[in-house]
Amino acid sequence: MRKSFLYILCFVAVCQLIGCGSGEEQRRQLAELEEQNHSGQPMQNDSLAEALVAYFDRHGYVNERNRNYYTARQVRLIAEYLCID
Repeated sequence: MRKSFLYILCFVAVCQLIGCGSGEEQRRQLAELEEQNHSGQPMQNDSLAEALVAYFDRHGYVNERNRNYYTARQVRLIAEYLCID
């Protein structure tokens, strides 16, 4: 019994380290980016958007992927516009 508990505990720890979580943090970050986009706040750094695209390509539902592609595109357009001026 004790050995089984130890194996389960190790499995959960490994899953947390490699990102087997539910994706709540990524969904929260996507919601924050969308809120910045809708409020008109400047979004000059697209590294978070690109990381979210990579995550949702592997783990997201179709709706999440589409929301993320749109938001990432908006971030890129704003970053390009700010670099031109």
